[in-house]
Amino acid sequence: MSDGTALFFGFWPPASVASAIDQRRVSLDQGRPVALSDLHMTLAFLGPVAAPAAQRLGGLSTVACPGVRVRLTHRLVWSRARCVVLVPDDCPSGLHDAHSAMVARLSALGVAPKPTPFRPHVTVMRGVTGVQGEAPIEPVDWVLDELRLVASERTAAGSTYTPLASWRASLGADVFVRV
Repeated sequence: MSDGTALFFGFWPPASVASAIDQRRVSLDQGRPVALSDLHMTLAFLGPVAAPAAQRLGGLSTVACPGVRVRLTHRLVWSRARCVVLVPDDCPSGLHDAHSAMVARLSALGVAPKPTPFRPHVTVMRGVTGVQGEAPIEPVDWVLDELRLVASERTAAGSTYTPLASWRASLGADVFVRV
């Protein structure tokens, strides 16, 4: 993996949810919309990871994580990150538990994520400046049932995502299985 490549685990929405998220984007004359195929909710950001460790992560047969329902209810501007995000009112306990379990498992594998607060969100616009505020949106309900390990490579044109592995679960399940 190149020096500009970072790994993360994230939930990917089905097409119907991605479309609903797309409909709630703020209409701005500036910034870049995140491609529908790249919309996701990060569970754990790892940063640069050596190739052997990345292969171990992609080879996991199961990932302990409940299928969780999230309701995105607000659009926020994160001015420091220059992006617009959709967020839930609060983090469902199952999602917080999934994040904690993932961090513990990754740490046990010697690939500890950066210790940052977990703030579930979906980035919908990047490169936004001069815009402030928060606005309620028509809620988007999403059952987090597809988890991916993804390589993110930064380029002059933005980030390029390459899925390395995928796991699936259904609501109420407590394990995602490699597909």
